[in-house]
Amino acid sequence: MRWRQLRYLTQVLPWLGLALLLTSISLLVRRQIQTQNFPFKERRILNGDFDTVVIDPGHGGQDDGASAHNLKEKVVTLDLAQRLSSELRKAGFRSILTRDSDNYVSLPDRAMLANAVYHAIFVSLHCDYTPDSNAKGVEIYRCAQKNGEIDTSIEVSDSTEPIDQVEEKLAGCLGESIARTLQADVRGLRVANFFVTRMIAYPAVLVECGFLTNPDEAKRLSKAEYRQLLAEALASGIVSYHSLVSKSELKAAKNEGVSDVSGVSVPN
Repeated sequence: MRWRQLRYLTQVLPWLGLALLLTSISLLVRRQIQTQNFPFKERRILNGDFDTVVIDPGHGGQDDGASAHNLKEKVVTLDLAQRLSSELRKAGFRSILTRDSDNYVSLPDRAMLANAVYHAIFVSLHCDYTPDSNAKGVEIYRCAQKNGEIDTSIEVSDSTEPIDQVEEKLAGCLGESIARTLQADVRGLRVANFFVTRMIAYPAVLVECGFLTNPDEAKRLSKAEYRQLLAEALASGIVSYHSLVSKSELKAAKNEGVSDVSGVSVPN
């Protein structure tokens, strides 16, 4: 009797083992499919308060960027960034430039520098280029989706908002300030997967400050007076955004140090 039971077990056990193996494989495949369809994302909530603005002058060094009407994008963006940095410091912000001279900084290095800064926002400055010389206006971009597996929200007042909605607020404040103070065409908020905005872990936008291929805009951007007014308009927009998302006040009086340039004649 025992011999028969033992023989039966030796016949059955391999099949039981095979069944367990197939069941395990099935569960692993099912879990992998579920993970692919519903990827897990770490959730992170950032405080809306910020006291630092990382300013990113586009291009530099051997990378001229766009060129037209005797203007190089790398030159315009660096000058504008330095002016914006000065205005922000007057308003009580700390400002950091990803480059402060005509040197080349790779996109990953710009993102790495920015992500090492806390309680900050990121503003990348560029000039536009197109074969259509009639195209004009300022464009402000946020990324379509941040890189990585982290779902980021920002504390704004007594609630939290997805980071893309907060970036829309930042872009809106910048656009409204530019349109109001410079009578410039603002072509609205755009969405694109630019590396520097996609890789920054906190609110980040990219501003195309005008078309170098448009004769009128190139003429404006070539003048120091216009670049100064544009820097002041950007700083004013950042101050407005700060008042929307931050509970803390700036070190200086709220708008003190950022010139109100509304009504000022814009150089032609």
